[in-house]
Amino acid sequence: MTNSTLSDMRTSAKTLNVSRAKLLDMLERHHIFSRNPQGQRLPCAKFIQQGYFVRKDACFQCGDVQRQCLKPMTTEKGMDFLRDFINKLPPDEQAQLEPKPQRGKHGHRH
Repeated sequence: MTNSTLSDMRTSAKTLNVSRAKLLDMLERHHIFSRNPQGQRLPCAKFIQQGYFVRKDACFQCGDVQRQCLKPMTTEKGMDFLRDFINKLPPDEQAQLEPKPQRGKHGHRH
């Protein structure tokens, strides 16, 4: 699998037209993602083994300290899985995933 077939959760959520934070909450509630000891939400091993997600090493800067973390990435197969997952949710749960309306330049909602 090449990196070009992977997307981060922000991109995945945007492609699916859902809120990233709400999608992660929903995936955690349905035991698709769980939190590691550091509090990061990552895909459960079962869903990695099925080829839906990968955990990629990532680094970020916190002041003068560079920290390492794992970043969940969605595969092409995982995007299909997420679409099916969302479509099979009850309508009230689907509605919870909707992103907030975007605000325009002058603070007006679109």
